[in-house]
Amino acid sequence: MSGLIKKFMITKDVGLLPEILLNANPKRKRWSIQFLPASVDAGNMGLVFVAKGFIPKATVGDPQQGEVLNSGAAIEQIEQFPGDPSVYKGSVWVISDTAAQTINYDEETGE
Repeated sequence: MSGLIKKFMITKDVGLLPEILLNANPKRKRWSIQFLPASVDAGNMGLVFVAKGFIPKATVGDPQQGEVLNSGAAIEQIEQFPGDPSVYKGSVWVISDTAAQTINYDEETGE
C-alpha cells in the first residue's frame, strides 16, 4: 500500500440541493459511498441519487437520476490493477429526495 493516500471516512448529510461529493481526481484508486441504514440513523428513509460527471435529478425514472441508493445501500469502486480504467476519476455528485439523509464516503488516491 505504499504510495496510497487515504481520506478517512467522512460522514455527511445530503440534502435537497445537488452538490459535488468528490472532485475530479486523476490519481483516484478507490472511492465509496454508503447510505447509512435507518437502523443506524432513523431519519434515513429517503433516497440518495449519485451521479458521475453530471448533476443528478432527485426523481426516480428521470434520465438524469444517476444511481439510486436506498437506506443501507452502497457504491464502491476499487482499482484491481495499476491504471485500472474502471475506477471513475471524474466528479461525483449527490442529492437526496428528502432533507438530511446521512451518508459515509471516502476516497484513496495514489502519488
